Amino acid sequence: MSKVNKDTNGILDPKVVQKEEETIFEESVGIKNTSENIFLSWKDLKEEHIRAIRKLNNLDAIRTYLKELLKLDQLYPLEVSDTLSAEVVRGNGVRREIFLDLSCSILAFCLKNHFTLLKTSTCFSIIKTLHRACCEIPGCPMSLPDAYKLFEDLLLKHSVPRPPFSIHIFDYNDINAITTFTTNTYFRHIKMYQYVFGQRNLLQLNVSVSAASSVAPMSSIPPLSSAVKTEEVIRAPVIPEPEPEPVQEPEPEPEDPLMERVNFNAPAIPTLDKLDEEDKAKFQTALAHELGKMQTELADKMAEQAKAFQR
Repeated sequence: MSKVNKDTNGILDPKVVQKEEETIFEESVGIKNTSENIFLSWKDLKEEHIRAIRKLNNLDAIRTYLKELLKLDQLYPLEVSDTLSAEVVRGNGVRREIFLDLSCSILAFCLKNHFTLLKTSTCFSIIKTLHRACCEIPGCPMSLPDAYKLFEDLLLKHSVPRPPFSIHIFDYNDINAITTFTTNTYFRHIKMYQYVFGQRNLLQLNVSVSAASSVAPMSSIPPLSSAVKTEEVIRAPVIPEPEPEPVQEPEPEPEDPLMERVNFNAPAIPTLDKLDEEDKAKFQTALAHELGKMQTELADKMAEQAKAFQR
């Protein structure tokens, strides 16, 4: 056990205790302040880097320090070249600012939750590794379930004491805090991150030549003396176009003999309104006589049918 210093009143100094715990932990699990370990601790931010960042009180100074520390000029260049167009350079400026915003929010979260230097470095590298895997790998972007599965694997790799497969850096409360922060800040806007940082293919052309469509090269080029002159070229005969067949008009249909007997020029039959009073009286008398005669014939037929049914 290492000796813990006390002040003159016999009370433990929290800073000294934190430093002693980090030293004991690093010695027990074999993590050193180098970039050669297989875990993400001290991968991007070393101990001296985090201390220097925490001494800076200006946000612009922190962004400038992170830009130089993480080599964002090489990751997102801002100069037009043969391989970088002006459009890509403008996009790199936006990507750099968004990545710096993400980095500053991670450091602010770690400081708010009183993370140690080791926890701060590990948390920063976990989210940065997640971001690179989700958004900056060429090809189809990672889906949300796959991204969250990667985040869980990285977090559990640094939360379970099972060396050499995993180490215990974060406790239960740290896991809940990191999961809530990453869900509300990164996973909630993962589609926008993938749109800004993703590599879009403007054109993808695949050409395949099969054996059947391939043409064998000529063995030798014939001499120019064997060429045919223009005057000697036999032109193809002009084939006359066939004349269109005459259209036969339909024969007129024979007239109906009944229509021949119809006199269309006959005078129209006058209506009842155009008759005088004497003609109206004669017409009504004749009509009543005919109706009475029809009723009598109809009654006789019905009587005969009734007799037939009774038999």
